[in-house]
Amino acid sequence: MQQRLDEVERLRGQDIWLRIEGICVSACTLYLGLPKACVADTARLGFHGPRSRLAGLPLPRPIFDHLSQQMARHYPPPLRRWFMTKARLVTRDYYELSGAQAVAMGARRCE
Repeated sequence: MQQRLDEVERLRGQDIWLRIEGICVSACTLYLGLPKACVADTARLGFHGPRSRLAGLPLPRPIFDHLSQQMARHYPPPLRRWFMTKARLVTRDYYELSGAQAVAMGARRCE
């Protein structure tokens, strides 16, 4: 995840538009927080909480909470609240939202 967070911060300083379309699962959803990112209504976005590289082994709670907060800060406020109360609690699978659902939660729609 750190690699994607670093990439998001690098892109934040650039004057480019990023269009999210198709399937975007896991760390790529962090692009939603970029000032010039948009999501297509037909995109499929998969959200889950931070998880260990070792399948089935949970992260220690302080690390889980810290990483959840790092992820959530990249989402618009309504999406952030949903992530922190629901999606982050899923670590073996993921919640899927359409781009239109993400837009309803504050993401920018691609024109």
